[in-house]
Amino acid sequence: MPTIGFVTDAGSGIPRVIRRVREATGQEPDFRLEGNEFVVALPRPRLLTAPRS
Repeated sequence: MPTIGFVTDAGSGIPRVIRRVREATGQEPDFRLEGNEFVVALPRPRLLTAPRS
């Protein structure tokens, strides 16, 4: 049976998401249950802006 790589290490997905989001944004995603749904809120990267003169 061919391997397509969707599942690499069982149980590694959530820690990998946290690590990648933290690397990209400096923040962690917000995981929560809302009723019967599992919700993940991904923060936007902080934009670097030039100081106004």
